[in-house]
Amino acid sequence: ASVEIGSLLAVFHALRAHQVHVFFRGRLSEPRYGVGPESLEVKLVDAHDIPWDDIAFASGVFALRHYLEDRAAGREDVHITDSDRFAR
Repeated sequence: ASVEIGSLLAVFHALRAHQVHVFFRGRLSEPRYGVGPESLEVKLVDAHDIPWDDIAFASGVFALRHYLEDRAAGREDVHITDSDRFAR
């Protein structure tokens, strides 16, 4: 996918993995996207069809939930947490 990077959305400190995951808002630059070296299947879904139980990482759930809340409220906040404070 060709993506235009937007504002900072979330920072998630994955303590046990010794990683920091940083998420930005983005928009598709063009309506083309597809599988890559780390994906077998790719599709766009409406918010009410998100397969929450299939999302591999807690950081992705954290960022996506905050993105949807911010979008509904018409704001672009920055959200920060660590894995010990976030429950799926």
